[in-house]
Amino acid sequence: MLPGHAWEQLNELKLYADAHITDALPRRGRFEILTEIIHRCQQLTGLLAGTMTHDHGYDFIRIGRNLERADMSTRIIDTASARLMGEHEEILPYRNVLWVGVLKSLSAYQMYRLNVRRNVNPEDVLHFLLDSKIFPRALAHTLNEIDTSIGLLPRNREPLAAIAGVKHALAKADPATLRNDKLHAFIDDLQLMLDGIHNAINHTWFDPGSCDDRLQYHCSQVVRAYG
Repeated sequence: MLPGHAWEQLNELKLYADAHITDALPRRGRFEILTEIIHRCQQLTGLLAGTMTHDHGYDFIRIGRNLERADMSTRIIDTASARLMGEHEEILPYRNVLWVGVLKSLSAYQMYRLNVRRNVNPEDVLHFLLDSKIFPRALAHTLNEIDTSIGLLPRNREPLAAIAGVKHALAKADPATLRNDKLHAFIDDLQLMLDGIHNAINHTWFDPGSCDDRLQYHCSQVVRAYG
């Protein structure tokens, strides 16, 4: 179902990765190689958007891309928060500078400055990365994209319900109050609920006989906890 040019781009990306994976292990060559892989992934995304029929096959590509973005954005926030949200004396002078690094790691710094129009601070960064509906890597935006794509597919009741639970939990959260362990726990809950979306998609369209009851139960408990 992939256009020929996209298939060629995908194969060239794999061949490049296979040929350079060992060169990326030392720190010296890592940045250049990973940057090239990122650029090739972005080219593939643009090629698919511009040359592939936007049918159900493309809907699944959009779902996968945005689910991965949601997962990685929350992971980066969680990793950074372990060090940056604390009040340790040695961190405080550099905290805002380090949050700039978090934005840059998600290619979000310029768009943050364009849309927030304030100096970088933890609360505004969290609000932007969690709640922005116009920045592509923000959690709220990725969930809306997944919601829209799944809405175009048949038999979508279970996946739509899973997405609604995550969106509800996100809407109830106040970034200004998410500090330290509370932020970590919230991110953990979000990631389990994202797993719940994946599980619902797999159960509905790819492997109807499978269902992780424990994960579904945990997700229902999280939804209940957030109202």
